[in-house]
Amino acid sequence: MATQERPRHSRKVLARSPEQARTLPSWIYTDSDLLVRERETIFRRNWSFVGHVSDARDGRVATGWIDDCPIRFWREPSGGIAGERIDGTAPSKLRLCVLSGLVFANLDNGADDLESLTPEFGPSLIDFVPRIEELVLCHQIRHEVACNWKVLIENSLECYHCEPCHPGFSDDVDMATYRSESDGVLTMHTGMQRGSDTPFRYWYLWPLTEIDANPGEKPQLSIYTREALGAGRFAMIGHFYRLPGDIPDAQEIAQMESNDTLLEDYAICESVQRGLGSRGYGRGRFIVDRERSHISEHSVHHFQLLVADALDLR
Repeated sequence: MATQERPRHSRKVLARSPEQARTLPSWIYTDSDLLVRERETIFRRNWSFVGHVSDARDGRVATGWIDDCPIRFWREPSGGIAGERIDGTAPSKLRLCVLSGLVFANLDNGADDLESLTPEFGPSLIDFVPRIEELVLCHQIRHEVACNWKVLIENSLECYHCEPCHPGFSDDVDMATYRSESDGVLTMHTGMQRGSDTPFRYWYLWPLTEIDANPGEKPQLSIYTREALGAGRFAMIGHFYRLPGDIPDAQEIAQMESNDTLLEDYAICESVQRGLGSRGYGRGRFIVDRERSHISEHSVHHFQLLVADALDLR
């Protein structure tokens, strides 16, 4: 049986201009062998959220994850954050970075510093949530989703689906003001909440981390990471932070567990995954407008470039 021919170079896989590009081919979302490469060349060579500095307060040793690799970190007597890999790899192979109270880790000792990769990231967090370093973990969730890890990220990098698929979100955020800008490893979504002067902001940090924040007197921070369970399945892990005096009650925790927007996205993405496995689909085109409005997929294209370049697809 003839096998599907695969492009030999990433620049042929994906044009650098979103207006001219075709999407990544469907096999990239269904190939189990490719996931093995992704773990080594993407997950373990880039920065991922593993916790908040408050997780290591009072002498505690905190545990975070980079995909399926557990990471321990703690506060040193000097006040800094240190860590090691639980699998026995030498600590020198682990790098940590603290930005605005958030702890990020990288398993590649030769990787560039996170601050040099995205100098605007940390300041944008603390500018939006000035008390971010005071927050504490109040709840965690874990949902298993039947799609490739890349599918849900691409879903969150565009919002043309928001009005028809997320009525609650679209009621809250003025889609006319919604914009996303991608630069290097960071994509930031901005806009205004409908009927008010309250800003909306959402961050995606390549490859596995998404951050949603609500500012104000009682700030809320929701941070999502991922663990790939197979080519067509992953676990979505949500970390929720609030001020120490604003711990959620049982009703609020139930809402975290069954967030409407998340559940709507899961259903969309599981349907997309089924379509990617169809013999009738190979590649598509990006929706891109000149204004780079909320209906534009330019940030999805940016993400796919990162994937293609990291894997040196051939």
